[in-house]
Amino acid sequence: MRESQTLELQESIDYTFLKAVSAYANYETGTIRFGIDHLGKAVGLKHAERICKVIERSIHETISPVPDFDLVLDTRTQVVTLTVHAGLHKPYLCMSKAYRRLGTDTVEVSSQELGRLVLDGVEMAFEALPASEQDLGFTVLEDKLSSVLGVEKLTLDVLRALGLYQNLRGYNQAAQLLSDCHPFGGIEVICTAESAHQVVERADLKGLCVLTQYDRALEIYRRHYQLEELMEGVFERRELLPESAFREALAVALCYCAWDEAGTVLLTMGPAQIELKIPIALPREAQGLYQALTGGGAPEWRCHQLILQILTKLQLCSDSHQRWLRVQDSYHLSQVKPALQVDGRELRLTLPVSADSVLLSAAERRICKLLSGRSRSSSEVAQLTGCGKNKAVNLLQGLVAKGALQITGAGRWRKYCAPGAADLVRGA
Repeated sequence: MRESQTLELQESIDYTFLKAVSAYANYETGTIRFGIDHLGKAVGLKHAERICKVIERSIHETISPVPDFDLVLDTRTQVVTLTVHAGLHKPYLCMSKAYRRLGTDTVEVSSQELGRLVLDGVEMAFEALPASEQDLGFTVLEDKLSSVLGVEKLTLDVLRALGLYQNLRGYNQAAQLLSDCHPFGGIEVICTAESAHQVVERADLKGLCVLTQYDRALEIYRRHYQLEELMEGVFERRELLPESAFREALAVALCYCAWDEAGTVLLTMGPAQIELKIPIALPREAQGLYQALTGGGAPEWRCHQLILQILTKLQLCSDSHQRWLRVQDSYHLSQVKPALQVDGRELRLTLPVSADSVLLSAAERRICKLLSGRSRSSSEVAQLTGCGKNKAVNLLQGLVAKGALQITGAGRWRKYCAPGAADLVRGA
């Protein structure tokens, strides 16, 4: 038995346990076990029943408000187990201070995180707070709404409908982030050559409208990761990594960034991969964010919902909260896969460049779609695509070489199918 983020061991009662009570109540359910030494061995407590009463009285006298907790005495080992449940009425203060767990340590929260706890306690998000500046311009947002949704003029009624303005409070923080400039952080782009120390392009987008940050980052991506190839007299676009994955990753960065700390999203573009390092609000539990992004948890978890709704309405990202699953699906034909990691207060997204160029041209994608779930001969493919027999054969052979298709049969019975379907075809 070892100490962890959610487990603290004490050989005897030490009143520092009250800080851990505050931490567990504020963020995630945790356990404190009394009568366990530093090696994880049960040594028991003398007068354990009396100590239970002392623990209970100390929590009631020191922690405000009093959290929900369970206290259990093992009469055989004389070990006392205190389980503190994460609560709704945050912040839970220990002698007027709020605490959090940092690995196996318990530390006082920062002023920014204390503010987040207060907002959690009243069920209010940062983006819903009144903006610090009420004289805002929305040139970028108005242009986007006009071109995508046909909104003729950005009036207060439109802003109310978007959740960015209230009659009594005025503009909120989400509106300030969507204004033409704001005092918060944002994206910093660094493009490197073969050596990470050789910077070929750099762009500081902090303080710009989040929609402008999105567009500028996308422009830089297209410059470095999209190219055109001449195939049989026709130029076709190729992506070194899928644009759909990059768009979703950008949406994650803008919707989960800790804007209240003027955080910087570091977007590094290199020959082998794109990496986004996103500062996030302290997670109640790191796994919670992963589950939210993959659709296994609450989609609103620490997410700026108003920003997400605007990005979705403007068709800048998908309308599904399962963003990471969308990113993974973009790589379904690639041997390399994207990676997501939550490390403390940083969310890290890695989008690798496909070493085998399995990311396909428009013609190749069309053929793969035709062969999804069934097998066809080269003649059938040529007829369905109208590209000619020789070109169809070349495309099919290229897809086989990339691992995107498999061959079944031989000679006049040769057919092509998607990977994994070959066994079904043989057994038919």
